[in-house]
Amino acid sequence: MSASDRPAIVRALREGGSFLVLLHELPDGDSVGATLAMLLALRRLGKRAMAVGADRVPRPYQFLPMAEQVRVTGEVSLESWDIAIVLDCADPERAGDAWPLARRAKKLINIDHHVTNIGYGDLNLVDPGASATAELVYALVRDLGIEVDRDMADCLFMGIMTDTGSFRYANASPRTFRLAAELMEAGASPEALASSVWESRSISSLRLLARALTTLKVSDDGRMAWLTVDDVALAETGADEQEVEGFVNYPRSLEGVEVAMLFRPMADGRTRVAFRSKGRADVSRVARALGGGGHPRAAGCVLRSGPDGAVDRVLAAARQEVSS
Repeated sequence: MSASDRPAIVRALREGGSFLVLLHELPDGDSVGATLAMLLALRRLGKRAMAVGADRVPRPYQFLPMAEQVRVTGEVSLESWDIAIVLDCADPERAGDAWPLARRAKKLINIDHHVTNIGYGDLNLVDPGASATAELVYALVRDLGIEVDRDMADCLFMGIMTDTGSFRYANASPRTFRLAAELMEAGASPEALASSVWESRSISSLRLLARALTTLKVSDDGRMAWLTVDDVALAETGADEQEVEGFVNYPRSLEGVEVAMLFRPMADGRTRVAFRSKGRADVSRVARALGGGGHPRAAGCVLRSGPDGAVDRVLAAARQEVSS
């Protein structure tokens, strides 16, 4: 899969009349930032456009322009749209309950940077070399000749900043820094954006983190570490599902750890697993072997088993990766 559909996507954005833009489940900064930037661009073109996701915009991103206009699936009628744009989703399942809405559109555009993306759109812009999906949206905005104002710059910068871990991860390339500089020149405020994400935690999220850290386990060889966050922990700390985001980076920060995992048992008996890596381990291969996907350094999957069975399966797959 390549970016060969980019000119056709630009034409579709110009010619379409109505657009539905989809976020992924439990949206992160890239999902939200890319979506809001696309929504702003479409409105600037005079299009009828709506953004929808399976979950509400998390609190750290609610201050971004247009965030209050993002709808959850239950608030959207089953109407038909000219074009559905699915952002930052390696596969349709990542859109969760919003995916059936996308299927009602006359044309589907898939814009993503995950190496495991399966190219499910009628038109696909998939570039694993991009630091974030927001980077690809920025490219389309420039192709469309739309001037990037402060609002759009903030949204795009948020996507790039969060998906690169504040430009600390290996996906932050020289191009990434050049684009970030352009967005700052357009009015993006890195200090305000970073403060909203990393310096505005709720008390409940810190209590949940304290609880999660008590579950920390490390493999005998010290190369794998993991946490577990269950419904009991959420209920007793008063935290919500979205406040779990980023917890997997704590086991990743341990010296000697190459693969970190967070296990999130769900009420329906399945277990959601988040992976992070450093060094040479490619967790996208681990996730893909378990039915998921993602990036070499950040990936995920959902297993149809409880936490005990999920841990055993995941550790076996991760051990094979770190030993290869």
